[in-house]
Amino acid sequence: MRGAPAIGVVAVLSLVVEMREKKFTNNQELIDFVTERLKYLVTARPTAANITDAERKLTALVSHLASVHNDSDLVKTEYEQNSFLHPLA
Repeated sequence: MRGAPAIGVVAVLSLVVEMREKKFTNNQELIDFVTERLKYLVTARPTAANITDAERKLTALVSHLASVHNDSDLVKTEYEQNSFLHPLA
């Protein structure tokens, strides 16, 4: 694996690791955290369409999970378990 797909995989993994260390007080704080980190990822390779697409899908995932669950810890756990199911390449 090389290029944008590798950047995407490493980015999602690093985001999940960073999330494990952080306590969120509510779902909006978690959504903002994930969105901010993913938007930063896009700046690393703004011309890589698959990274932009992954950012869009993963932002939608965290928003969806937050709309289904009221507990930010549960949203975080579900995001960790499901973020790798979304294609990054």
